[in-house]
Amino acid sequence: MKKEDFKYYKQIQLLKLKAPCPDIMENDFEIEAYRYTYNKNIENVDFIPQALKTGRPLRKLVEDENICNDFSISLFNNEEKAKKYYEGLNKRIKELLGYKYIAKGIISNNDGYCTKYEKTGHFNLHELKKCALEKKFVNINEL
Repeated sequence: MKKEDFKYYKQIQLLKLKAPCPDIMENDFEIEAYRYTYNKNIENVDFIPQALKTGRPLRKLVEDENICNDFSISLFNNEEKAKKYYEGLNKRIKELLGYKYIAKGIISNNDGYCTKYEKTGHFNLHELKKCALEKKFVNINEL
C-alpha cells in the first residue's frame, strides 16, 4: 500500500502536514464495522469524510493527526458502543450531524487502513481509491 493509493491523497498533500498522513501499517484484517448514515437506502453521501462535507459544522483542528483523520471515515467496532456514543452527544450536535440510521458492514485491508480502536469503540478508516463502502454496508437500526 502506497500513500498515492489512498482516496484523498491529493487533498491531504495540499495541507503540507508534518506528520505522515495516513501513517501506513501493513497488516491484513477483515472486521465488522458500524457507521452512522443519513439515508434509508445507503448512498455514497453516507461515506464522505468530515473534511469534504459541504455545509458541515466548522471544526478548528490544530494537530496533524486530527486534520488527517478528518479525511477518513468514522466507524465503530461494536453496535452497542456506537449507539452509546451517539446517545452521549448533545441535542445540538445530533441536529448538526443529521444522522438517522446505524449501518453494518464488513471491511478489510482491501478497503484501506484502520486506526486503533478507542475505548469508545471508535476508529477511522482511511480509504483506498477503489473502496466503495456504500456497497458494503446495510442499515440495521434507526438511531
